[in-house]
Amino acid sequence: LSEKAQRVLTLDTASQKEIVKARTAEAIARFGYGPNDTGSSASQMAILSVRIQALRDHLNANPRDKHNKRNLILMVNKRRRHMKYLRRTDYEKYREVMVGLGLH
Repeated sequence: LSEKAQRVLTLDTASQKEIVKARTAEAIARFGYGPNDTGSSASQMAILSVRIQALRDHLNANPRDKHNKRNLILMVNKRRRHMKYLRRTDYEKYREVMVGLGLH
């Protein structure tokens, strides 16, 4: 591909929504049990981590956005519940996901 085409296809020019979508697909491919696995706790933890990071960046730029601050708290608590479940049921996968996401 030409340099111009490569610049268009990178995430540098993408919207925030497209960036989150690409990072979510990466996380599912890395931690899921299959390419379409979005329901397992490991995948959910990875997806929520991507969304939490995007929302954290948004809240740093917009500190008075109280509605999304509440959504951030809800997502963090949901991820914590998935972590607790995965730790209880499949500790090896839990350690793999925690190290891979940089949470532990």
